[in-house]
Amino acid sequence: MRYPGNIVFTAFMMLVAPIANAATPVALQPLSALTVSDYLVACEVHQDTCSLKVGNALIDKIDMRGTAQLCLDSGYDVSTILKWLSSHPDTHQLPTEDGIYVALKSLYPCR
Repeated sequence: MRYPGNIVFTAFMMLVAPIANAATPVALQPLSALTVSDYLVACEVHQDTCSLKVGNALIDKIDMRGTAQLCLDSGYDVSTILKWLSSHPDTHQLPTEDGIYVALKSLYPCR
């Protein structure tokens, strides 16, 4: 029996497509970024979850016993934090939450 060319091609693509997709690298998620550099790259692709990592940094880094090191009267702007981190390459090799906290302290100091 002879099969039309498009059926053979479709069957071939159904077999090959999962293999091709498996070889495609998955973009790093902001929550799993280990360094500020990784975080900046991940946020380019997954902008909607960048703020979650900022929230984690706030929870993990704020010392409730000491003097306030930052004041967030009306919240924070993730795009401002990303711009600050991008313009400070000295933070790019820091652990993500450390770098985010440095940015927050710089951007939102208590006066």
